[in-house]
Amino acid sequence: NTEQGKTDEEWRELVFSVIDNARYNISYIGPVENFRSGHTIMEEAFTEVFDEAGKPVPIGAFIAMAEKFGKIVELDQGVTRKVVEHLVSRSLIHGVVINLSMTTVKSADFRFWLIDLLRQYALLAGQLLFSVTAYSAAKDIRLFQNFIKFVHQQGANVLLKRYEAQFISA
Repeated sequence: NTEQGKTDEEWRELVFSVIDNARYNISYIGPVENFRSGHTIMEEAFTEVFDEAGKPVPIGAFIAMAEKFGKIVELDQGVTRKVVEHLVSRSLIHGVVINLSMTTVKSADFRFWLIDLLRQYALLAGQLLFSVTAYSAAKDIRLFQNFIKFVHQQGANVLLKRYEAQFISA
């Protein structure tokens, strides 16, 4: 329905407004529990975005537009920062999965920013699991391998999501 669609300029305004003002929420979904203890060992940070009227914006479309307008790295930084604040404020000890775009994985700015963040919160590094889809990683496997090494050097972890042999061989 074209009446409900946004123009590029409307998307641009929404993306910049949401990211520049950190107007997004993080929900923690899909807890994974230890069968023996029942304690949560991992959950996923899920980003929720709303327009000015308070209506939810489809996150896939929002992320695609954030990539188009060069704001995805800032969004991924903001989400990571909010996850760290969540871990600290609640004194959590389990891991949190943070989904990243390949643009962010490639970004030197993100890497320098992450080094600084983890210097401040070194004890939390092992609780951060940066996630990339197998489909995305397969497009530039060398970059993905380089990112894994970088993240491990910082004491954090990487998770390959939705692994299928058709995308990346074991």
